[in-house]
Amino acid sequence: MTAKKLNGRTVVVIGGCRTPFLRSGTGYTDLMAYELGAMALSGLLQRYRIDPAIVDRVILGTVLGEPRTTNLAREAALACGIPPSCPAFTVTAACASSNVAIQSAVEAIACGAADVVVAGGAETSPTSRSASGARCARG
Repeated sequence: MTAKKLNGRTVVVIGGCRTPFLRSGTGYTDLMAYELGAMALSGLLQRYRIDPAIVDRVILGTVLGEPRTTNLAREAALACGIPPSCPAFTVTAACASSNVAIQSAVEAIACGAADVVVAGGAETSPTSRSASGARCARG
């Protein structure tokens, strides 16, 4: 657990959750990034016993957006039971999108715009490889 006082508010990162690594072209082949994100979000909410109704914001990062899901964070949040009234948005930044999402979450809490924010990222290799080339997919 990490805590930092910003603007008079203590911001605490309580933990993380991820899907297991798999070799490309195997177990996650038919899944979209939002489905992987929803699995990680569900695991996080369960692991830390967070009621989805108290989540103030969901921020997810991705290298490239999937054309079939215009807002990765919204789709993942809805798929794991976070209410539709909760704002959710996606950030894109090559090789740093999850970090940007987490930074945005800390800033939202620090300025008082939110109390509970779930942040992270999701990506599928075929999406990133097709538009960015194999170099970024390996990174």
